[in-house]
Amino acid sequence: GAGEALFSLASAFTGDQGLDMALAHTQLALSATPNSDVARTLLGDVYEDMQRYEDAVAAYDLVAETSPLRANAEIEIAVNLQRLERGPEGLTRLNALIAREPKNFEAVFTLGNLQRVADNHVGAVKAYTRAIEMTPGITKDHWSLFYYRGIAYERLKQWPNAEADFRKALALDPDQALVLNYLGYSM
Repeated sequence: GAGEALFSLASAFTGDQGLDMALAHTQLALSATPNSDVARTLLGDVYEDMQRYEDAVAAYDLVAETSPLRANAEIEIAVNLQRLERGPEGLTRLNALIAREPKNFEAVFTLGNLQRVADNHVGAVKAYTRAIEMTPGITKDHWSLFYYRGIAYERLKQWPNAEADFRKALALDPDQALVLNYLGYSM
C-alpha cells in the first residue's frame, strides 16, 4: 500500500520543478515495492526527463524480462543509448526486440527514427515502410510515418518518393506545419 501511494505521488509530479520530487518519491516507492516494474519504468522516465540518460538506461534495464512493460523499456533503452552516442548498441537491442516481436509497431517506428537520426536513410526508409505496411487503417494520426519517410527519401535524393510522402502526410493532416514547411522549402 505504501509503495502504491508513493508511486501515485511520484506520478503526480511533472515539469522541471517536480522532477526532484518525482525522483525522490519514485525511489521511495521502489524501496517499499522493489519489484515494481511500473515504478522502475517511471524511474527511467524521470531520469530521461532529467537528461540523465545513463541512469535511465539502468532503470529501464531493471524491468523484468517477463514484464508486459519490457518491450517499452527496450525501446526507451535504445533511444537513450542513441542520446549517449551509443547508437549501434541501441540499434542492436531494438533489432533484437523486433526479432522477438515482429509486429511491435512502436519498435519498428522507433527503429526508423533512430536510423534517420543516424543518417542511415536507407534503413530509415525500410523501417518506415515496414511500419506503414503494419498499419491496417491509415488515419490522420499516421501522418508522421509519411513525413519522416519523406525526409529520408529527400536525403537520399529521391524527390518523387519524398514529395509523394509529404503530400500523403498532408492529405492525412492538411494543417501539419512541419510537413508544409519541409515540402515548401524543398520545392
